[in-house]
Amino acid sequence: MERAILNDKDFIIEINRTIIINALRDFCSVDTKKRFLVSDWHGTDDFKFICKNAEINPEMISDVFIKLAMLPNGKRKKEVNNLISTIESFPI
Repeated sequence: MERAILNDKDFIIEINRTIIINALRDFCSVDTKKRFLVSDWHGTDDFKFICKNAEINPEMISDVFIKLAMLPNGKRKKEVNNLISTIESFPI
């Protein structure tokens, strides 16, 4: 995501959204450890803090992780790619 000029608040939002996007990607990884770490992280106070700073509803993202967990990995990757595009389109 490229932005011309970011103020401090925008920068914080961008960083935290990037953390969420990376967590979504890791949740689709073939690396079991990465998937476990994300599933262990989601729902924690740290997770909620990151969501708040990303201006994304933590309950919504938590529901997304739960729904993604029920999908086979190939389908999960497609859904995550669509979700990442959506998050990247959010205004700051």
